[in-house]
Amino acid sequence: MAKKAQGFGQSPNSDKSLKKLEQKLKRSGLHDKIEMLMVNPKGADKMSKVLEKFAAPYLEFARNHSEREKVFMIAIVAWNLALMAEDQRQSTLDQFLAGQSPLAQQDTKEIIQEMIVRKQTDFADNQRLILDFQLQDSHHNYHLSVASTLEGR
Repeated sequence: MAKKAQGFGQSPNSDKSLKKLEQKLKRSGLHDKIEMLMVNPKGADKMSKVLEKFAAPYLEFARNHSEREKVFMIAIVAWNLALMAEDQRQSTLDQFLAGQSPLAQQDTKEIIQEMIVRKQTDFADNQRLILDFQLQDSHHNYHLSVASTLEGR
């Protein structure tokens, strides 16, 4: 399995990855809603590492960039659903699953439900919403950049 490049500042691709993520946020309209983009705020967990740890049981089955990207996308949906009120989860999940075949919907829903339980059990103290991510491959490694809210925002 490919491994993630260690540390934001240690990979030559990290600056490029951060710039791509910032551009992606600008295009999505989220950038205007974010007062200031902070890179690795002091005292806060690095959300790329948190997300990778959260998705780890599923990442071991990802064989390529596209599959890793899908795992992270599903992990982010599950993470954010776990932070929502239970009565709001189903409609948001239905929107995410729309357009998939019934079998794919069922499989994805089961994975998301497992991940929600994992979030609530193993990552309960982390209440940061994940806004977006950028996954960049480089040879036998990959670099993950994550945009998230700060605690209590």
